[in-house]
Amino acid sequence: MLLVLLLHASLYVVLIPLFFVVASVGMVNAAGFSLAMQKQGKSAGSASALLGVISLAFGGMVAPLVGMGGEKSAVPMGIIIAALGFGAVLSYLILVKKSEALRENSI
Repeated sequence: MLLVLLLHASLYVVLIPLFFVVASVGMVNAAGFSLAMQKQGKSAGSASALLGVISLAFGGMVAPLVGMGGEKSAVPMGIIIAALGFGAVLSYLILVKKSEALRENSI
């Protein structure tokens, strides 16, 4: 998507990857929240509240960054989407893969 924005493509070309990004958010959030809540038991309410606060905090932090480019440019939005996508993959590799490796070594 960032590449499409940097090439100054037309609105219709930008809307196609943007649709897939926005559509995947609903699926990923629902699956991620369900997996995160799976083993919480008695602390499910606190865990759910923490997940909600974290997602709202990230939204509140990046919204002004997207707006810094003005209303005529979508490039800041593309940069934020790319950076947060990279951060999500990086956190998965660090947190999930590392804990799986530790679990396999302890067995």
